[in-house]
Amino acid sequence: MAARVFVLSLILVFAATLHAGARKPLSFDFCFSAETETVRLDDKHIAFSWGRLMAIATSNLEHGLFRRSWARCVGNGSLIEGVFSVSDSCKFSDDDGDEFFLTIRRVNDRVTGNDLENKVALWAGTGKFVGIKGKARIVSSDLFAEDVPEFFVGCDRIEGSYEITGE
Repeated sequence: MAARVFVLSLILVFAATLHAGARKPLSFDFCFSAETETVRLDDKHIAFSWGRLMAIATSNLEHGLFRRSWARCVGNGSLIEGVFSVSDSCKFSDDDGDEFFLTIRRVNDRVTGNDLENKVALWAGTGKFVGIKGKARIVSSDLFAEDVPEFFVGCDRIEGSYEITGE
């Protein structure tokens, strides 16, 4: 009898662990615009930053996480001898007023086209996003031609997975 109770307990613990750690797919388009500050030595040595990047995120999944959300980000980047790097920290909000924090780190070799680093992380949230954790990557990226110097507009497609503890 004790062995049967022990086995049933293990099954219940295993089932609860599976449910608690259930990851959900994440796929959204992240379109943004920002005014930049730029420091340039020449075409091979450029650094830039932004303090007010504004973005909107649209889910690519029917019941996706980002049905209606927008973000404000700060970040910086550089283009040094063919290596392009960008780091962003963003606070997202949805139409319910719930928020979460996301970071982006991408390093790309412009000569070969290879990603040297490509990480998107979901860290924390409020409301329905309390307990959120996630990992993703940028799978496509477009920057649009600049009409105004020191201003950029673009879109990234981000895909990965997330979980919300206790959901």
